[in-house]
Order: sequence, then structure tokens, then C-alpha cells
Amino acid sequence: MDEGLEESSSAGNHKPWNVQADLSYLADSDLCMKRYNAAIIFTVTANALALAAAIFLALGPAYQGESVAAVASGGVAGEPVRTTATLIEVDGTRVLLLILGPVLLTALAALAITVVRADSVRRGPLVLALGVLLLAFCIAALPSIGLFLLPAAFALIIAGVVMSLRRRRI
Repeated sequence: MDEGLEESSSAGNHKPWNVQADLSYLADSDLCMKRYNAAIIFTVTANALALAAAIFLALGPAYQGESVAAVASGGVAGEPVRTTATLIEVDGTRVLLLILGPVLLTALAALAITVVRADSVRRGPLVLALGVLLLAFCIAALPSIGLFLLPAAFALIIAGVVMSLRRRRI
């Protein structure tokens, strides 16, 4: 067995196996895959959070009210009537554009992270920019629907940061 190793090394066309370099390469590729998987998980989570917020905002009770019928003097007041309404019932279907905008942003980020054939350095800033854009939307819409979308914005920003991390050589 030692004779075969001596023959191949004496031929001059075979380089000895560098175990440390190969293990370093495997560790780097494993780390990149872990970052990529974490970024996908955060991006899909951001999309799911934005979709859940959109469904809740579209169908959930956004407005509540209570009214009591007016009574003539000396009469007994009636029971209060409680009412609820959704955003669509109060503001109409045009509010769907505002509700579905963040879902489209997170879906675009998920598409960019899974389909675009580029290295992670280029996809990371794109996802990060979409996350910052969603955060700006959340801040602008904070009094109404922005608070519901903040978790999706933070998850998208984390995905962008994870994808933007560069590999460091030791």
C-alpha cells in the first residue's frame, strides 16, 4: 500500500492531499448553507407573518362601537348595542391595496432569495432593502396597521442581514 503512494508522488503530477484545506472548505460551505437556510426561514416567516396580518386586518374586527337609544325624560334607558366592523366594511375594498402591499414585498423577497441565481452577497442587500422598505411602511402606517406588520419587517431585515454577511477567511 505504501508503494502505491510512493509511485504516485514520485510521478510528479499528483499533489498530496491537504486535509486542512478540504476541511476548511467544507466548514465554509456548511456555514454558507446554514446562513442560506436561516435566511430562507426568516424570509418565509416574514411572508407568513405579513399574510397572517393581512388576513386579520381584512377580516378581523377593526372597529368597535356601542350605542344606546335616546329616551324621553322619565323613561328607562335601553340596553347598549355593541357593533363591530372590519376595515373593508368601513373603508371599502381600496384598503386591500394597503393590506396586500406588505405581503407582496415579503413574497418578492422570498422569490429573490430562492429563485435568483446569484451569490448571497447580491441577494442579501436586495432582501435587506425590501425589509427596510417594509419597516418604513410600518412606521408611516403605525397609527393604523403598521404595528401588525412590524414582526414581518423585523424578520425580513434579519434575513437580509444574514444573507449579507460575508465569508471570512482565517
